[in-house]
Amino acid sequence: MAALLAVGCYPRLDGELHKTRLQSAPAEFMSAEQRREPRLVDVHGQEQRPFEESDARAIVLVFIIHDCPIANSYIPALNRLYDSFAPRGIRFLLLQADPQITLEQAREHAQKYEIKVPVVLDAEHFWVNRAGATKSPQAVVLSPNGNILYSGRLDDQYAGLGKRRMQTTSHDLSDAIEAILASRPIPRTNTEPIGCDIPGLSHGE
Repeated sequence: MAALLAVGCYPRLDGELHKTRLQSAPAEFMSAEQRREPRLVDVHGQEQRPFEESDARAIVLVFIIHDCPIANSYIPALNRLYDSFAPRGIRFLLLQADPQITLEQAREHAQKYEIKVPVVLDAEHFWVNRAGATKSPQAVVLSPNGNILYSGRLDDQYAGLGKRRMQTTSHDLSDAIEAILASRPIPRTNTEPIGCDIPGLSHGE
């Protein structure tokens, strides 16, 4: 049985949109095998099991493609979020969503940009489809049961492609995490991500 993903509207793998209340999501723990998820092995060969960690309060998936300038510009901010929230029970994964990227390229990218977050390839777009990700960068916050709690931009630094604001005024991802940790409603569960399009899978994949 696949884990329920819910933030008001969520995309099922068959493309149909359903609406559901977040509190109606199943509360029971489901293992990765029960959710039929692929193993999350990072570019250094370490298996990541964020959904099975008893102290995990939420899991943040950040989707990027390695040659997206906007995504790369966010890496220092992402490292700061990781440093701030990982000790408080928030698990982070950076998903390389370009189907054509190799393991070596992803490893070199992580080293070049000094990425602290575990980097995992999503070459077959399992997580892209599961989370409904379309842009690089895009953050999707999941509960330990697999429910989507937040989806969208990291902040409002970009008003559009090539339109960078002088000052960031809305820290959407950070605000969502703080709300989760404080057991408060998330101020905005959906925002529009600004960035590069995540490329689709090649025909026949």
